[in-house]
Amino acid sequence: MIFHERPWTIALIAAGAVAPAGGGYAAGARTPSSAGPSCAEASQLVNGFVEEWIKLDKDDARRLLKARSAADVIVQNPDCFSFSSKVQAQSAADRLGRSGNSLAIRLAAGMAVCEATGRQPFTCQR
Repeated sequence: MIFHERPWTIALIAAGAVAPAGGGYAAGARTPSSAGPSCAEASQLVNGFVEEWIKLDKDDARRLLKARSAADVIVQNPDCFSFSSKVQAQSAADRLGRSGNSLAIRLAAGMAVCEATGRQPFTCQR
């Protein structure tokens, strides 16, 4: 990921780092060497982003942030999610990184992240 090409990437990373701390998530245990969220926290965070993504209108620009944030949490916590979830999330992050301004790409990436959480495709649509 190249940060200087997409200035919003830095904002997403900052939001992802602040969200678990500010959201009051305390569902799982952390190991002393772990700097990131526990698996329970990561799962709760991803599901929260996906729920917010589902509720937004299809043309709402915030959908990009929700989908990308969920994808980033999955990719950055590889031990907490299934292989297929990681593949779908990485695919979504890659799509958004290449052409996140396209409505079709934002929708496809969001659907991939939504399905990565184990939801059926029809539940990912509004």
